[in-house]
Amino acid sequence: MNLKFSHKYFKLRNQTSAQLIRVDLVAYHSLHPDFIEYDTTYETGRYPLRHGNLLVLTFIGNNRIPFTTVRSSNPKNQWGQFYIKNVGVIFDIVIEEEKECKPDSSQTSILDSLHTDIHETSKMEGSLSLPFSVGKKPEE
Repeated sequence: MNLKFSHKYFKLRNQTSAQLIRVDLVAYHSLHPDFIEYDTTYETGRYPLRHGNLLVLTFIGNNRIPFTTVRSSNPKNQWGQFYIKNVGVIFDIVIEEEKECKPDSSQTSILDSLHTDIHETSKMEGSLSLPFSVGKKPEE
């Protein structure tokens, strides 16, 4: 199975495959700006995250370096069920043809104001993080 990326992200550390170990449902506004920067930064820029409900997928790469990737929770992935069903599966990391992904000016201003708002608060509110029970049950 392939795990597709549109750019060479620093977080991948040149790994070529990774095992999905966790799926979390989160609201965009609950993500810390440092996490967004870590997750979206690639060699020549940053990928704009969509607002709303998101999936944070946690992987262990073939060099044993963990990383996350944020994906939209949408009908295409059955609102996250696709990933939940594939916890434990090893995915091949595929970097697709690089394309420029820039947010429009309204999204940029929203991201800038969100970054400022979150830094001014001492805690994150409204987290929808839900660790799913996705592992296989131990044999009894």
